Amino acid sequence: MVYAEKYSAMNRLIVFGNSNYNTLGVVRCMFDKQVAYFLLLVSESRFDTVLLSKGVKEYKRVDSEAQGVSFLISRKEAWRNAVILPTSDKAENALDAHFNKLAGYYRFPNAGKQGAVGSLMGKQLQVKLAEESGLHVPMTVRYKKGQRLPEGIIYPCIVKPQNSITGKKEILHKCQTKDEVLQAVTASRHAEDFLIQQYIDKEYEVLLIGCRLPDGRTWLPGAFQKKRWYLKGGDASYGIITTQTGKLFPHLSEVYAFLKRLDYYGPFSLEFGMMDGVPYFYEINLRNDGTSHYFHKAGIFVPYIYYRANTNTLKIDDLTIPETSYTFIDEFGDLVNMKAIGLSFRRWFHDLRHASAYKYFCRGDIKPFLALAPHRLAAALFHMFKSN
Repeated sequence: MVYAEKYSAMNRLIVFGNSNYNTLGVVRCMFDKQVAYFLLLVSESRFDTVLLSKGVKEYKRVDSEAQGVSFLISRKEAWRNAVILPTSDKAENALDAHFNKLAGYYRFPNAGKQGAVGSLMGKQLQVKLAEESGLHVPMTVRYKKGQRLPEGIIYPCIVKPQNSITGKKEILHKCQTKDEVLQAVTASRHAEDFLIQQYIDKEYEVLLIGCRLPDGRTWLPGAFQKKRWYLKGGDASYGIITTQTGKLFPHLSEVYAFLKRLDYYGPFSLEFGMMDGVPYFYEINLRNDGTSHYFHKAGIFVPYIYYRANTNTLKIDDLTIPETSYTFIDEFGDLVNMKAIGLSFRRWFHDLRHASAYKYFCRGDIKPFLALAPHRLAAALFHMFKSN
């Protein structure tokens, strides 16, 4: 552990999260932008690949988000006015749950009062506010484990946790019948509360990325058009990154209205399924999105904009959005599509060679990639060749 008591609030940035690709992307971004930071890493492991990133100089490991918050409270006077950037739902939720103890000392993503972000993470409230803002939403009902299934469910449907804190995308299920819904709910180990949502037979998905600034402005610089996925319900493994957001998604006025209703300030991402030219709202993530580093090639640095805005150093030029588009690929996860959708090796290799953004690979910071490669490649090959 490298924990420097001499860490100065003049550095004014604390990255708070676990050893995932979101955290890795943020620390790389801040190193590139020459922003000094302290990494508050939630991990019980003795080996975390994010610590191999060349920009990580000062950090502290904690066993849980609650322990991380306790550490922040213990340092609140010395680190007054420092900016905290959470890189996971659990880290954001922990900050939100202790808003009253932290807000007078730190600046972090929030919705104005303790518990407000936690409420907004509830998918049912998101659906309600999205509908009120004019966004299209699939027919949705709420269901708690053990209750009788409500009437009116449209099949096929998607079953997902009501709150992203208690569930993971990996337990998102497509169900054709009532029995399949009950099986999906019973199989969940983490969630008790679910949304059952009409399945949208999408042509593709769109993720919008941005940041709500302290002065109330919304910066919405880019979009990710998702084309392929790593396993069902998993992360996108291939797609198009573009800063021409309005051309890809011509319903931005409703998005701005929705964000105003939320009254949340900080980094975010919104997810939509596109069917017959209509965008159907899926959810909003109230934290820095794990895809934010896919936009670095375009000159879009959401974590950096958030940091600058909260240290009163933001310049008009920082918000300039250059027009560009290019492809992204998960250099390991997309391999599964050779079996899943019959993608040829020739096509996969072509897409890999011509991509401009990657999930893990960074030419200027290669060590985390090399450490992850054996595990990620083995996982992809396992899913490619396992029997159905």
